[in-house]
Amino acid sequence: MMNYVLTAGTGISILLVSVLIYAAIEEVTRLARNRKIFAEYAEAREARLNDTFVMLNELGK
Repeated sequence: MMNYVLTAGTGISILLVSVLIYAAIEEVTRLARNRKIFAEYAEAREARLNDTFVMLNELGK
């Protein structure tokens, strides 16, 4: 059976790695959320443009 000894340096390293992993997950989540918001905005903008063109076509008739 092996005995594991955690030194102060090992503990700090584990803590830093945990914080970095958490930060990376948060960043990926933030980017995905921003991408979703931008996609929704672009879709709404396209719908407004289509409505505008329909109205202009109706006025031109």
